[in-house]
Amino acid sequence: MATGRSNNYNLPFPLAVDAVNVHGDIKSLTERLDAVLPQASYVDIPVKNVSSELIPGGYPVTISGHDGTNVLIQKATASTTTSILGLTRSDIGVSGSGVVVVAGVINGINTTSYSPGAILYVAQNGGLTATLDGNQGTAIATVVYPAVNGAIIVGSKSNATWGSLKAGLS
Repeated sequence: MATGRSNNYNLPFPLAVDAVNVHGDIKSLTERLDAVLPQASYVDIPVKNVSSELIPGGYPVTISGHDGTNVLIQKATASTTTSILGLTRSDIGVSGSGVVVVAGVINGINTTSYSPGAILYVAQNGGLTATLDGNQGTAIATVVYPAVNGAIIVGSKSNATWGSLKAGLS
């Protein structure tokens, strides 16, 4: 079994003197990556919902203030004039705390009504839409794959493609 360890994530790797156990080493590395990569797949900010209603997961939000610990958020609509912070990672109840994904991948979002690669915008009354008809707000995400537990790429400053994420969302 591998006896070397990486510095940042403590991931195992075989040393030159180790007997190689390909199955065991790959299994161990895969298990570690399963634990590490979901945390590294997005940039998030701790937030608190100050609106009078639940904010669903995958919902666009704006900043309404700060309480000294958390960024205070509210739902965004197409007519919102302030910048979109990002999308909620999961449901955030009234006065509840949660996380907003500013950039990266969100898994577990219902994307069944979209096509793969669809650009998602802030809908007129809030939420997301793929319809470009003049009634939507800024582009904020791209659908990776449509499913009940689908995935989207968030990019609140651009068109949310991997290229824009790699380019620093410029």
